[in-house]
Amino acid sequence: MKKKTKVVKGPDLKVKVKQLNQAIEDQDWLKADEQATKLLLAYPNNWEVLLPAAEVKFQLLHEGDALKFIERAVKSTPTPDQIVKIAIDRLKIGELTDSEAIARAVVDKYHKCLIGFEILAISLKRQGKYSEAIEVFKKALAVDKKVLTVWMNMGNAYMESKKYDEAVECFKQALVIHPNYAEAARMQGSVYIASGKNMEAITMLSKAASMDGRNMLIKHDLAVAYHNVQNYSKAMEVIREGLNIEPNNLSLIRIGNIIAKKNN
Repeated sequence: MKKKTKVVKGPDLKVKVKQLNQAIEDQDWLKADEQATKLLLAYPNNWEVLLPAAEVKFQLLHEGDALKFIERAVKSTPTPDQIVKIAIDRLKIGELTDSEAIARAVVDKYHKCLIGFEILAISLKRQGKYSEAIEVFKKALAVDKKVLTVWMNMGNAYMESKKYDEAVECFKQALVIHPNYAEAARMQGSVYIASGKNMEAITMLSKAASMDGRNMLIKHDLAVAYHNVQNYSKAMEVIREGLNIEPNNLSLIRIGNIIAKKNN
């Protein structure tokens, strides 16, 4: 006679989920997997069971099972918050296809989940899928046009795909949102260097330096722009300013050595 599966009910479910989470906290993955399997027999579509079960599967390198659990969990979660956290965690450790799949599941259900669109776009960008990433960043902007990180990341995607005019516009928009954001000014200057517009780069990077005078990346890029227009004295002036702050900054030392060789 076939043995019936005992169904876990009510408060007992909370106890069992607590025990599962404790096994996860203890990193006893085999025990956690056994507990999750039993719980899923009783509650196959309960997101409070599916999400820790997915974490266990990720730890056991069963990514396919983990993603299936998350897709099921998305359908029953009251908010995307817990799913988004998993997507961010996968993104942080470089599991880009996982973070892409999870974020895609989130935005398919929650059409105005800005962070879901951001994670999806960043995952695509880091995989070199620039065109796809840019389209997703645009969807994020359709939710909220005043999010600084979206404009910055989209600008980087345009820059990496060598669409320099579009990149500049993104960094300009970032500066509209945050007029004193030195990194946006620096990135705009970097785009000008990449596209051969060194005088525009000098103007923008000088502005960036006025916002953050101790930023060595800004000083390096400004020195490069001056070097590119053969204004070596100004380039060395910028390098000396930087080395007065960080005497061992290798990027400034390297560009300084290049200029010194050209003047010998």
